[in-house]
Amino acid sequence: MRMILGLDHPTAGDVRIDGKRYTELRKPLHTVGALLDARWVHPNRSARAHLHWLARSNGISRKRVDEVLGLVGLSEVAGKRAGGFSLGMSQRLGIAGALLGDPQVLLFDRCWR
Repeated sequence: MRMILGLDHPTAGDVRIDGKRYTELRKPLHTVGALLDARWVHPNRSARAHLHWLARSNGISRKRVDEVLGLVGLSEVAGKRAGGFSLGMSQRLGIAGALLGDPQVLLFDRCWR
């Protein structure tokens, strides 16, 4: 999965999604949504602020942030610091991030213990 997302480099070959490498996608969150590490979030940022940051980087509306927070059941805690979230809440925030661009492809690592 890390190779698909361009985070690690293969010794041979390449991976393409819809004919393009992930790094060639103009707005990647619209094509691929991924969750590799449920705890990958700035601990002092709220859930909403974290998703706004992701959305802004891919031209996604603020309205969509609230939609995905609702989809994963985090609307009530959207203003709370993500660093205080339980593992389950962190996983739901990660799923919200993966769904943010309404992508064609979803990549989820086994992130539950």
